[in-house]
Amino acid sequence: MMFSNIHDNLKSKEEILSIINSDKFKNIFLSNNINNVIIFGSIRNTSFNDESDIDIAVISEKPLDINTELKINLSLEEMLERDVDLIDINDNKVNNVIKIDALNSEIVILSDNLLNITREFYDNLCKENEEFWRILDREVLGIE
Repeated sequence: MMFSNIHDNLKSKEEILSIINSDKFKNIFLSNNINNVIIFGSIRNTSFNDESDIDIAVISEKPLDINTELKINLSLEEMLERDVDLIDINDNKVNNVIKIDALNSEIVILSDNLLNITREFYDNLCKENEEFWRILDREVLGIE
């Protein structure tokens, strides 16, 4: 999180989105055998501000090892000049709610069939646990 206290000359949302769509950005992932990259979080809406990090989800054939994850994260933070929250959808330690939020994002930078398979898996998981989600909404959020 090397950019957490830097607010001078921050890149605008438009500049960040332009970088995210560049070949240089995509090549960071492709060079690490990652063919599925999703941008999610506040950059998708009006809540994005000078304090915001960039939320990026990846899906690959196997979970990322810590060295690869750190290398990618550092490269992304240097390129975007923002803190980056990189999540691996294959990581069992990542909360399913966060995974589902990422998978529902429309900002897909790279994708192959694995993205469709993963989305289908989590769609089915939600459907199978629909009653649980209703109870959770009622008990935690007070939604009937």
